[in-house]
Amino acid sequence: MGKIKSLFKKVDKFLDDNINTALAVSTAIRSFFYNPVFDVLVAISKTQVDNILLDKVRQALSVAVDSLAIVNTCKQYTSLEEKLQCFITEVKKLAPDLQQAILVKLAQLVASQIDGNRYKQSVYDALVQGKFTIEK
Repeated sequence: MGKIKSLFKKVDKFLDDNINTALAVSTAIRSFFYNPVFDVLVAISKTQVDNILLDKVRQALSVAVDSLAIVNTCKQYTSLEEKLQCFITEVKKLAPDLQQAILVKLAQLVASQIDGNRYKQSVYDALVQGKFTIEK
């Protein structure tokens, strides 16, 4: 755990903010797994995402959902709202541990997208997983 915390001390504030945003987005999406009536994008906009980042987050979510092969059925949709509704429906069918793993991967992909892919994906994977583990 100490190594993870020391790694975060070396991360620039911009990247750290993007990781926090990605985890907030993932958490907002998870909150709708058990709620029959939802508007994910409204929930996301009420998280740590400010108005300037909201469009970037929307684009990042669209890319991330498309990138996750586990939900290929969602690629047929063009609007983010439809993609997210499909994503949630499909992920809800999985075991809770797998749901969590997919949401962490979603956060990792969103973090890399909103950060402009400045680093290799493995860096985002490690940092998001580390922050998720610390905050869990």
